[in-house]
Amino acid sequence: FNTLKAQILYQRLDHDRSKGVYDQARFLDYLKLPRGFSYVNPKWLEKRALAADPQSDLNADLSVALLIHRPIPNDEPLVREYFLALFDQAAKANPAGLGIEMMAPYADYVLDSWLRPLLAEALIVGGHGNAERWAPLISPTAFQQLKERVDIEFPATNPQFFQPGEAAQFDVVVKNT
Repeated sequence: FNTLKAQILYQRLDHDRSKGVYDQARFLDYLKLPRGFSYVNPKWLEKRALAADPQSDLNADLSVALLIHRPIPNDEPLVREYFLALFDQAAKANPAGLGIEMMAPYADYVLDSWLRPLLAEALIVGGHGNAERWAPLISPTAFQQLKERVDIEFPATNPQFFQPGEAAQFDVVVKNT
């Protein structure tokens, strides 16, 4: 049953993302489902295995049951984007609460070593506090690359299709400093 729950939650998270909505509670429900990805905390997987809670198989073809035609071979891009957005939202909502404590709700489900660089990226790129404060969360090389990186992204909120004759307008997110 976890496979079906994971597929449905993934589709909902992806839909929410296309609307610019990053719901932390729904995202946590998704993270709580055991999945075999490199960022998942192995202690969490062991705990779920002891509880006889089977891992979700996102490669399973549930197209008939879900009326979709795509298994999910890798959820990491969606999970990564959610973390970046949720950390940025949390930093904006509570500027006094910046720091590794922001990772606490996710610590059971995601490896600390995978999450720290995302927290650093969200805080540095989002301009939350002094960038040098977050440098210890990542390697010096990664910090330098992040500072020098130029991003040009098309957010998921852009329409996928346009009507004939309709002006094609879309948003672009740029990070160049």
